[in-house]
Amino acid sequence: MIKKQEFSSKKNIAVIITVRLNSSRLKKKALKKINNLISIQILIKRLKKLNNISNIILATSPHKNLYELQKICEKEKINFFIGSEKKVLKRIIQCATKFKIDSVIRITGDDIFRDIVNLDQAILSHKKRNKDITVMKNIPYGLDSEIFNLDVLKIIDKKHNKKCDTSYLSWFIDRRVFNVNNFDCKYSNYKNIIVTLDYKIDLTIMRFIHKNLGTYFTTEKLIDFYNRNKKKFISFKTLRDTIERNFDKSHHPLKKDYKLII
Repeated sequence: MIKKQEFSSKKNIAVIITVRLNSSRLKKKALKKINNLISIQILIKRLKKLNNISNIILATSPHKNLYELQKICEKEKINFFIGSEKKVLKRIIQCATKFKIDSVIRITGDDIFRDIVNLDQAILSHKKRNKDITVMKNIPYGLDSEIFNLDVLKIIDKKHNKKCDTSYLSWFIDRRVFNVNNFDCKYSNYKNIIVTLDYKIDLTIMRFIHKNLGTYFTTEKLIDFYNRNKKKFISFKTLRDTIERNFDKSHHPLKKDYKLII
């Protein structure tokens, strides 16, 4: 049994954005146009507004269109890393090791409108409370983030069920093992809002939001925009739910399998 007190929060906190261009639901979604910008570019521009990080790295896997991602990273002046496509957790660990990162803010390239204001506060909370993992709670889906100490990621890599896809990293947060810091963003009434790029319909939603709010907006502004356009958002969600139900998820293991073997 792993003892919780074995882990401690570290100082060098950085963002690792995990991106792959072979998505089964929406191919090359990181390179899709959102009005006048590329989707991943919007995420990077937002993350560059963070105050309490040491680095931003885009960690991807081999693909014939990789140079397009690399070109965006060069333009935005962030680091670029290539690792395993299937073993996402190993890619993150290798990236963190190379760039000497102690704690990783794991960001997926699907969620281009991450809440930066609350994430900055969550980083400070992670440092102050000396936790293994910090999770942002009570916030619209796709705006939340998690912070993992590198030691914790290595334990998950060693102890996880090998049939499970490690891109679902948040499912491995085992409270029997790790000290978890729940950072309350206080938007519990809006947890049903979904802002993530999985399907073609999501491109329409993202473009609608970006056209009206631009690249830099707060969660408060998004919620206000949602309330003023509730019928349209509900219509989007109904269509999205139908698409999601019809998508074949048989290749994914059950969430109950995502427990650490301890």
